[in-house]
Amino acid sequence: MFIDKKLVTTNKSGFTLVELIVVISILAILGTIAFLSFGWYSSSARDAKRSQNLDDIVKAMTIGQANGVSISSYVTAGAAALTTGWIAWSGSLAGYTGWDVNTTALGLKSTDYQDPSSAANYKIGATTFVGWAFEVAATMEAVNGTKTTRVLGNYRPRGITWAGLVAVTGTWANNTIKIWAGDIGKFKVSDYVTANTVATTITNISADGQTITLAATPGAALGNIVLQNVEVGWLVKETWAGTAPVTDGSVTLFPY
Repeated sequence: MFIDKKLVTTNKSGFTLVELIVVISILAILGTIAFLSFGWYSSSARDAKRSQNLDDIVKAMTIGQANGVSISSYVTAGAAALTTGWIAWSGSLAGYTGWDVNTTALGLKSTDYQDPSSAANYKIGATTFVGWAFEVAATMEAVNGTKTTRVLGNYRPRGITWAGLVAVTGTWANNTIKIWAGDIGKFKVSDYVTANTVATTITNISADGQTITLAATPGAALGNIVLQNVEVGWLVKETWAGTAPVTDGSVTLFPY
């Protein structure tokens, strides 16, 4: 008996060197894209935490102010506070303090209210003068790929505002002026002003906001009243050594 034996060949196939290089290149590109996307989402998440932290700090400060807590207690003062500038109702930076947010005074857990990248404290600038004005700030990192600053607060700087005088009673016993109704609200008690070329301060503002009493006689002629200087634009300092304040949305960052 004869048995036919057939030779069975098996074709074996595999990747060529060129194909392997192409596959590896594609995987590398996909990995890079995934890494960049993850990095972007991570920075966005960190920025979201920074924004939420600032919101929480502002809310806690607002509640504290409503309960009569001194705004200066929320500031851990340091050498990096502003040293030059003008707050019109003080004629200087008197009453101002700034640098780290005092989370303990706010009743917040300090480790929950630090920068998520550097663990640095958020920054604050505050003045105890009219309105207990303040600003809190952080460095953001995901705005069009460029780091910027985020500043929140209730500080609203004034330029050299002026008001036309309706009438003047220029006697030492009654140093008062009356301003136009449209200029009500431009000035505060203790503002350093110039009234009819006389440099003085405001000692009282009537309940209706239209009659202003000055520390010195303004003279009998009609004229105007202006702030002596533009108020400092922002309350948080730029760098450890510099004197410029940080502005919201700028690329002027903190030293961390």
